[in-house]
Amino acid sequence: MAGAAVCAAVGLAPSGMGCGSDSGGTECECEDPSVHIEVPADRAPYALGVTFSGRGCATATAECTQPAGSGCAEYTFQGTGIGTCDLDLQFSAAPYDFQDQVSFVGATCCPSFYIDPPTAAPIQVPDVSGDAGDAE
Repeated sequence: MAGAAVCAAVGLAPSGMGCGSDSGGTECECEDPSVHIEVPADRAPYALGVTFSGRGCATATAECTQPAGSGCAEYTFQGTGIGTCDLDLQFSAAPYDFQDQVSFVGATCCPSFYIDPPTAAPIQVPDVSGDAGDAE
């Protein structure tokens, strides 16, 4: 019955993680905790890098997993703790910064931290080409 309690607790965590029990006890199925930041094609060549702050990502570093010229079309990082994470993606051309805030939670039997809610990933940087909000 203890395995059922652990599984119920994991059921509250982001989707993709779960438990199954076998004769040996509880077994965890942990998803990849990586979070992707997707940069649209019109802005990717100007993406310079990402900085993080907050309890959820105080020691996180972003890796460019999809280079685009001298910039990057996709960054990947992992949460480093439970709590909020503020990210700042810098660009060499206007608009110069993209900022967002996400939260990370822990799971009962998975050693990593997962974005919460799971639907907050991937983080998508807005496309600025042909923006209807621009007035000329």
